[in-house]
Amino acid sequence: MRTIYKAKLDNGYAEFLTREEAEAVSNTVEVIQRESRSVDTEAVLIKQQILKEILALEGDVTPRKLRDAVLTEDGRAWLQNQEGLIQVQRYHLQEINDRLQNTNGSP
Repeated sequence: MRTIYKAKLDNGYAEFLTREEAEAVSNTVEVIQRESRSVDTEAVLIKQQILKEILALEGDVTPRKLRDAVLTEDGRAWLQNQEGLIQVQRYHLQEINDRLQNTNGSP
């Protein structure tokens, strides 16, 4: 059996290989036991990186930058670019989630 840590996020759950990584993104962490062969470790690691990137990109959107986006063209362009980067990462996250579903055989 392999231990997987499931962290609750705003838009669902994410799986991590260590408790520390799961706790870094969520206060709600659930421990899951799985057969080793049912976990696509590479996909889980990729998913962790994508989630970290999304959190970093979203963290860059501060109240000050939101105000600049409302008041200036440069700020608006920056925010649109940031949202585009987040969308790309969310697209990759969906691909990895699909890969994990196919590997794990779960819905």
